[in-house]
Amino acid sequence: MIDAIKRGKRVQLIKTEKANGENAQVSYNYELNAWIICSKNVSLLARKRDDLNKYNEPRYNYAVMMAETWFDLIEPLDSDKILSLKQLLDRFTIIGEYCGNPDYQHLVRYDKIHLRWFAMVENNSSQFCLDPFYVQKELA
Repeated sequence: MIDAIKRGKRVQLIKTEKANGENAQVSYNYELNAWIICSKNVSLLARKRDDLNKYNEPRYNYAVMMAETWFDLIEPLDSDKILSLKQLLDRFTIIGEYCGNPDYQHLVRYDKIHLRWFAMVENNSSQFCLDPFYVQKELA
């Protein structure tokens, strides 16, 4: 970054608040027609909420909780918005944190369970993550 500044390039710094939860990532795969929902340790595939019942091994506990919260977030959306999310997340992965579960609170206490997004990266690319404000706009 310092080299870029010395060369006269514009540099944008964005300060974000660090959430205090568990790593969560969500993407979509059109070939499988499924959401890919990940904790920091495992990934699961789910077309609908009922698919989460297949993941009953303890190692999937966090990913299942994240997936349930993801479905809570998208189920009220209209079909056009869900289609738009699928198209976007077929190319990108959103990265955030699962926060607010009273059984898994860290230092920061949250009043409700939610997914807090802070980055989006293009799949199959070595580019940096996208602007977090873009992520928030896309998921609003």
